[in-house]
Parts: sequence; C-alpha cells; structure tokens
Amino acid sequence: MNNPAKTKAWDWLLDARREAEAFLKEEASLAIDKKDLILKQLHILEGSDWFWWAGEDPDGSFDRLYRMHLGNLYRLLGKEPPKYLEKPC
Repeated sequence: MNNPAKTKAWDWLLDARREAEAFLKEEASLAIDKKDLILKQLHILEGSDWFWWAGEDPDGSFDRLYRMHLGNLYRLLGKEPPKYLEKPC
C-alpha cells in the first residue's frame, strides 16, 4: 500500500535521525544526560504507532504528537524545527 502520509512521516524521521547522528558525532563531549534525552526522543519517534496511523488518524492526534516529538528533537539539537512540521503529514 502506497500511503503518501506514511512515506512523508518516514522521510521526516530519516532527516531528523541524520541530524541527530551528525550532532552527536560533532558534540562528542556533550553531557551524558543531554545525549540520553536526544536518544530517548529518537526512540519515541521510531515507535511503530506513528507510522501505523499516519494518514489514517481519525482525529489527527497521532499526527500532532508525532510532529511535536519531531520538533522536540530538533530543539534538543539546538535547531529550529522545519516549517513543514507546522502542517499535518
């Protein structure tokens, strides 16, 4: 099944993961608790429910939470969340 919302959600996660991996590599001396927060946020984003419901979420709550968690990850990385996160998948 080709669902554009699911594809977009996966693409957004891939971009965010790449940003996080680059950040963690560059910031090798980063405090362990900050690293743990970044990794925890990534693990939250990699949960299967986000992708199960992408584009099929009856009230949009999963989509909003997913975009919120992506935004949180970018802020933990010291970056402004991408503008595309302001709109549903």
